[in-house]
Amino acid sequence: MKYTNEDTIKKLENYGELNRIQKQLEYELENFIDMVTADDVIESMTFKSGTAERVSGGGTSDRTADISAAYNDRTCLINARAKKDIQMDLERVTREINRLTYYAGLLDAELGEAVKAHFFESLNIPRTAERLGVGSSTVKRRLRQAVTIMTRMFNLIVS
Repeated sequence: MKYTNEDTIKKLENYGELNRIQKQLEYELENFIDMVTADDVIESMTFKSGTAERVSGGGTSDRTADISAAYNDRTCLINARAKKDIQMDLERVTREINRLTYYAGLLDAELGEAVKAHFFESLNIPRTAERLGVGSSTVKRRLRQAVTIMTRMFNLIVS
């Protein structure tokens, strides 16, 4: 895939959303709760009568214990996969944030400051111009130049 300036602009405009997603995924990973617990599996295997009372079978067979162990193993696998999915999403989002930040840092100072203020801090053009002490047309020109250079950087990784 060859990147266009429009692709680069979309990536930059998505920077704030990526940061929000990163924080959400970090929270979910730090506070991960198993989707299914062993108790849920055991409870689901306890047969009940139509009146919701336990039916006494007089004991648990070896086969029931084997089935319970198999369900417990499956439960652990499901939970591990769910956690791994969160970790992989977090790594992908973090990599994209780091790439955008690094590429912006490789720009000339004037271009990098314009990108950081406008895209990373979500300042509009007039406020970016005020922050940088230049006119709005200068900000627009710097942003166009920065996007062109960053597009070339993105295309280096796909060629």
